[in-house]
Amino acid sequence: MPFTPISDPTLLQSPLDTQTLYISGLPIKIYGLSSHPPSTPLTCIHLLHGRQQTHESMTGIARSLLLPTTTPSHSHSQALICAAFDSRNHGIRKTSPLANESWSAGNPTHAQDMFSIYHGNVEDLRMVTEYLGVYLRRPVRHFAVGLSLGGHAAYLALALPRVEGVVSIVGCPDYRRLMAGRAEGSGVDVREAFEGAGLGEIVGRLDPAAIGVEGLREVWKGKRLLALSGGVDRLVPYACSEPFLTEVKGAVGRGELELDVKDVVYEGVGHDCTAEMVKELVRWFVACFKDMDGGLKGSSVL
Repeated sequence: MPFTPISDPTLLQSPLDTQTLYISGLPIKIYGLSSHPPSTPLTCIHLLHGRQQTHESMTGIARSLLLPTTTPSHSHSQALICAAFDSRNHGIRKTSPLANESWSAGNPTHAQDMFSIYHGNVEDLRMVTEYLGVYLRRPVRHFAVGLSLGGHAAYLALALPRVEGVVSIVGCPDYRRLMAGRAEGSGVDVREAFEGAGLGEIVGRLDPAAIGVEGLREVWKGKRLLALSGGVDRLVPYACSEPFLTEVKGAVGRGELELDVKDVVYEGVGHDCTAEMVKELVRWFVACFKDMDGGLKGSSVL
């Protein structure tokens, strides 16, 4: 499983204020709230963790985004906080350990379990983005960073009305392609799950690659996407994401899709979250915030 380093190891010793907010009974860890005066409008980056991890595994990324740095390019005018919660069937919400396992680990319903878990996480995120500002009594803008399982969820989260941009770290926007490759390696016929059990219909309504660029044009309009992948990732191979991301970048380049998209592949990196990836996402957010500060909007493709 991946780990989540911080971009600057010296930040490990720096204090980071946290508090827990309960929304509809779901514990939400809020990072950095006390740094901002009451009623100040906020920008929140929601942190979605990986399979078999908990929200605590995303603390390093929260530190890298929130704590002071001597790098001038890190400065921006946003009143920034981070928020995280345990994914469904993880951490304090775990009810079925087997459902978090793969086919090779003895879980016969891996395809159904993984998609339903991260689909559920996105529904939780939808609820949190609806109510966070209500509980904090101030306006809140919303972004998301997802890792592995959370990275899959981040692609779905980009369609949420209140989410303005996402970072997907070693995640995949094409669930059928990802599961087909994984099933082949495990000697499993995944067609039964997708066709016989009806998973295909659900994936077809929600998965970005299944929906296609045409179907995403309005819900992704004016938003931002950063995809960070490992070039030798065997669990979530970049080859599973590449066809759809190539289609997206082509549509942006032709002016058919209004999306700011950046797709970065790290050669020699497996299913991991490296310090370089964290540095890149911090730079990306700083650029986004400067764009917001200046009131600039537009599409680009890298």
